[in-house]
Amino acid sequence: MTTNGYPTFLTYIPCELRFGTSGLRGLVREMTDVEVYINTRGFLEYLHQIGDVGPGDPIALAQDCATSTPAAGCQAARASPLR
Repeated sequence: MTTNGYPTFLTYIPCELRFGTSGLRGLVREMTDVEVYINTRGFLEYLHQIGDVGPGDPIALAQDCATSTPAAGCQAARASPLR
């Protein structure tokens, strides 16, 4: 179910994230678990559709030392549709 175009389970209005030369960009407070998951999932599905990755292919995840990184890394890892 949606309200104003957003799923009803969201308790906030999502901010548009940008993609820059070093990846997905946005303020940490705007990169919630949902944003990290859906953006990673969409990117991986795109790579699968164009034939760059397939089931069983290794996918590398890189992280920095920010305090938000472990949670974001966990959501990115969960997003793989290719397990």
